[in-house]
Amino acid sequence: MRLSARAALLRREGLYHSHIIDWRTARDAGALADAYATNPHRFRRRPTPPRLPKAAWINQPAKEEHQEEPAA
Repeated sequence: MRLSARAALLRREGLYHSHIIDWRTARDAGALADAYATNPHRFRRRPTPPRLPKAAWINQPAKEEHQEEPAA
């Protein structure tokens, strides 16, 4: 399935990027815990939201030790 066909399918079904943001916000607010409390038989184990990384890099800078040069 081409990218444009997938995008058309998602638009037709009313799934947009903003819905994903809303879903993640609700998930982090405890929606998973509420769903588990209501329907525990639907889950294999207690759901937990993934931990977010403290730092995210596209190209992580190299760790360099900076040495101070003596002033002349």
